[in-house]
Amino acid sequence: MSGESLFWNTNDIPSDVFSLTDNDFYEFVKKRLGHCQARLIEIQKIGCMSVFLMTDDICDALELDVDCDEFDDLKKELCFRLRDGTFLVKPGIRSSFECLKKLMLKIGEEKTKEQSKRKFQRTNMIQAPTNTLTSSSSSTPLIQANTTQTSSRSSSELSLDNHKQYLLNLMKKWCQSNKENLSMNDFDLIDGVDFHLNLVNNNNEIDANVVCKCGVMTKLAKKENKLQLSNYYKHLKDTSCSLMKDMRKKNKKTTSVESSSHHQPMASATTNPVVAAVSTSSNTSSSQSASSKRSANESQTPAPTKKKRRFIN
Repeated sequence: MSGESLFWNTNDIPSDVFSLTDNDFYEFVKKRLGHCQARLIEIQKIGCMSVFLMTDDICDALELDVDCDEFDDLKKELCFRLRDGTFLVKPGIRSSFECLKKLMLKIGEEKTKEQSKRKFQRTNMIQAPTNTLTSSSSSTPLIQANTTQTSSRSSSELSLDNHKQYLLNLMKKWCQSNKENLSMNDFDLIDGVDFHLNLVNNNNEIDANVVCKCGVMTKLAKKENKLQLSNYYKHLKDTSCSLMKDMRKKNKKTTSVESSSHHQPMASATTNPVVAAVSTSSNTSSSQSASSKRSANESQTPAPTKKKRRFIN
């Protein structure tokens, strides 16, 4: 059982929750979170679910010095007042918005999968009776129906796979072509990690959407019956995408580490010749000094006397 299922009752969520706007949307938030939370998003003009999911931190405005009487009243309910006069959002308030956002994203993914499954089953149910009516034998219709369903399923899946691979290849090429424009040396987006690409076959009409890691769902447009990623590219270039913010930060850290490691050998290379010269000079002088001392000692040492050996018979 998921964490959202433990704390949220999803049975009373309206089926058109993603199309609610303005007062209907505020009323939904009020029932789920409370009056103050609904008032907070209303003041900030967050009037629908898509805008709600795109907003990184709804409580961020409460900690800013905003000149608004309505905000001042909300701060008393939703924040702690610190000794220096600033405000800190209560943890439960911020967590309530995060839980609702995670729940809505999960519901959106489940609806997309369920819609895809229903459309696929509907297509097979329409095709199977057609093949049965055209047969004359009692056993042949079953064989033909099963064969048709199998071939239809495989062709549908193949079509979805081909479209998905086509879009993933476009995404990879776009990342390679735009990494310099985005000021990133290493830029690559992975399906299932950085985003989720969902495709639906609706009577041989394929629709698709992309759910970014930041939580924003983008529906892909079509041009000449071909799916286009331009809407998602536009989202990635938007400064509010938390995924791109994190990737830029990681890229800057990696670049700074690599640049520092490249500068260090150059510094040692420039100083080594001097050290080597000093080391060679000191070794030469010490060698000469040791040689002169050795020759002086040899001249002062008396010649050894010869000793007679005794032999015992």
